[in-house]
Amino acid sequence: MTSRVTRTRWATAFGAAVALALAGCGGTNGGSGDDPIVVGISLPLTGDFSEPGKGVQRGYEAWAKITNDKGGLLGRRIELKILDDQSNADRVVADYEQLIGKDNVDIVVGPFSTRLVVPAARVAEEYGMLFVEPAGAAKIAASRADIAVGGSQYQDGVNLIVALQQLDYQPKLAAFSTAPTNPEFAAAIGNKTEGILAPTGYTQKAPYPSNVEFVEKYTAQFGSPPEEDEANAYTTGQVVAAAVTAVGCAEQGECQKKLVDWLRNNTVDTVVGPLRWDAAGRPQGAHMIQQWVGGQIQIVLPADAREADLIYPKPAW
Repeated sequence: MTSRVTRTRWATAFGAAVALALAGCGGTNGGSGDDPIVVGISLPLTGDFSEPGKGVQRGYEAWAKITNDKGGLLGRRIELKILDDQSNADRVVADYEQLIGKDNVDIVVGPFSTRLVVPAARVAEEYGMLFVEPAGAAKIAASRADIAVGGSQYQDGVNLIVALQQLDYQPKLAAFSTAPTNPEFAAAIGNKTEGILAPTGYTQKAPYPSNVEFVEKYTAQFGSPPEEDEANAYTTGQVVAAAVTAVGCAEQGECQKKLVDWLRNNTVDTVVGPLRWDAAGRPQGAHMIQQWVGGQIQIVLPADAREADLIYPKPAW
């Protein structure tokens, strides 16, 4: 029997993705040391994606505070200008056109959800702006094969797994985005979790140097430790900061191409590990895989962040 493998893009990005916009544009000259570096962001603070959107907002705010406490970038403070796109793709386009064309922000970074990221990235490209975004989304997928991979929101993932259990479909490997990391997941699928995999771009226990500081200072700022949405936003800030520091500029115009070119040729150390990018701006590295082992979800890959050994094949559910 020939095995079929269904592949899907994960609902949570493996680290920050970078869309490299190369179109030329007009722009302002660099600001003085007294002027802040204004970072424009449109986020879904209301509507369908408001819960993760607010997490991304906290991540950006933590990055700005920690960076400013160290003296800012290029001797200038970071100022965030955040608009609410209401989880609406048309609104996000208008927001980024305003941020870049009217407000003349120095840098733009991305929102949450592919539905919002794609149109936002197109606007950034039209203006020739570097565009770094923290996460994306995907559709459900299933396969009656040796390997089953599904990308979904929580309830869709639970429904799929329950259906596969009822059909007595027993893949050797099963991986799903979002659902396995939810605190209610185990009970929702009858506690038959052993061996189920899930991707993550972040764990609070990751040994990367800047992560220790991030967890400590984020917790002090917000009263609880960061989750993946917050870490993805913070990573986005780290990527932008590394490029700005290396190139020595942060404004519209020719500076944006310099930032893009630098990121194409360099690796950035972040709270999710070292990140680099291919020619299309897709992130390389910083992948982490979690698995339910002994009733707990633990990191099994990569080796330098491993909390438990990978189980394969997956026990029957």
